[in-house]
Amino acid sequence: MVTAYLKGRDIPLLLGFLPLLLFPVIFFLYHLPWEPLLYGLLLYTCAALALISWDIIRFLETHRKLRQAANSVVDSLSALPEPRDQIAQDYQHLLNLLSEEKRRLVSDGDIRLSDINEYYTLWAHQIKTPIAAMDLVLQTARDGLDVQGSAELAEQLFRISQYVEMVLQFIRTQGTARDYVFTPSDLNGIIRPVLRKFARSFIRRHITLVYPPLEATVLTDAKWLGFVLEQLLSNAIKYVSPGGRITIAMSSPGILSVADTGMGIDPADLPRVFERGFTGYNGRENKKSTGIGLYLCKRIMDQLGHKIRIDSTPGEGTVVTLDLNKQQIFLE
Repeated sequence: MVTAYLKGRDIPLLLGFLPLLLFPVIFFLYHLPWEPLLYGLLLYTCAALALISWDIIRFLETHRKLRQAANSVVDSLSALPEPRDQIAQDYQHLLNLLSEEKRRLVSDGDIRLSDINEYYTLWAHQIKTPIAAMDLVLQTARDGLDVQGSAELAEQLFRISQYVEMVLQFIRTQGTARDYVFTPSDLNGIIRPVLRKFARSFIRRHITLVYPPLEATVLTDAKWLGFVLEQLLSNAIKYVSPGGRITIAMSSPGILSVADTGMGIDPADLPRVFERGFTGYNGRENKKSTGIGLYLCKRIMDQLGHKIRIDSTPGEGTVVTLDLNKQQIFLE
């Protein structure tokens, strides 16, 4: 703090102490009496110390106000202290210009982002119509297709529908508006519709589902929790070999687990699986991962006040644990 105070004040302080050296030399050379000099230097020193003390107090007060402004300023510079000289005034004028430019850029960015979100939301809703039409055509024309080809088309159509839904949920989670509705929800009522969506995938890949009925009710948003379970089941099915097993069970009250006997996750990748865009070794090797699904799961679970954890052993499988006990939610 002493160095900060002295910085920029070296010349005024030097000029202030110069009389204490200059006048004794003059009095000595001209053989003048020392008593008036000593009296004058004493008064000068007292006045200088008083002025320096006042300047230090003013410096510390300005420093305190600037620190408070740094902690409170967001879009306005009104918390800054009044400038004491022309240089400080010029700096504040420059800061105000930069603040105005920042607000303009943020506003333009928000408008562009809003336009992009509106476009992709409209696109995602519109693309659902031809997907539904294709599914209807596939069902009515099933007799003219071989069983394997029909199942493959249905599987790919389902994956397209999933990716479209992922786009919608990604846009919704990035915005400031939230449509969460928290109600006591029956877990079976959330899980069973999700399982029905993946029924054809289970049958086609000969995957065994272990799902004892869960007599449990949790405080959550059923729609968003259902989306999280869809992503987890999609990942499990994607990486489980034909003939594998997926287990959905509740180990303790409020603790739901989704376990599979798939290829597992490399231990080096586990700390980063919830990062946006991270695909890991499995995703790069099989080119099946977008790096968005688990990121969305973690973001949604945080916003719901729940927790999610992944444990995995390569070659044995993966266990995703959902702690559905309500945690404190920090509203954005």
